[in-house]
Amino acid sequence: MPPKKQNRKKLDLTHLAGLSTPVTPEPDKVNQELSDSSAQDSSETADDASNRLLVKSENIEQSVPQDSEATTEESATAKPEVEPSSHEDVELSDRRQEIKKPQRLEYKSSKMLSCVTNTNGEVFKPGDRILAKSPWGARVPVEIKTVYQDSEGNTWAHYLPNEEQLPSGWSWLGGCTRATLLLKA
Repeated sequence: MPPKKQNRKKLDLTHLAGLSTPVTPEPDKVNQELSDSSAQDSSETADDASNRLLVKSENIEQSVPQDSEATTEESATAKPEVEPSSHEDVELSDRRQEIKKPQRLEYKSSKMLSCVTNTNGEVFKPGDRILAKSPWGARVPVEIKTVYQDSEGNTWAHYLPNEEQLPSGWSWLGGCTRATLLLKA
């Protein structure tokens, strides 16, 4: 069998190098201080330098536990979070119930009327013939079936067309019009 060709491209991760902040460990600081001190005091003996190194390393070791003790003291003195009272829990549960169970809107029933008047003062009753605009665009005489007043106070008239007036290929189930726009046929 021939060997498989590998068409894999190497993933370029150089742009990720700038995302993290460089952290220098503690021993590097000690080495820098030692190199600085040795450059300044080149006349000192090796014993003095090693003594100084021991003293500096002891100082660093002592300072590290003190920092950790300080952080534990700060965390111990920090105020604990206040737990919500039972009253707040009840309010939250009430809000959740309101969201879960929306209430239905209460509609006022339509008030059936015996007659309505238009803007010209003409009176219309169920059974009267009016002119209504048909789906095919012409004004056609239709018969009022019911008149009513909705919950907002508007008056409406429902009407049905005569089947003889429908052109072939058309169907029309009727419609409604505001009473103020009614026209006598």
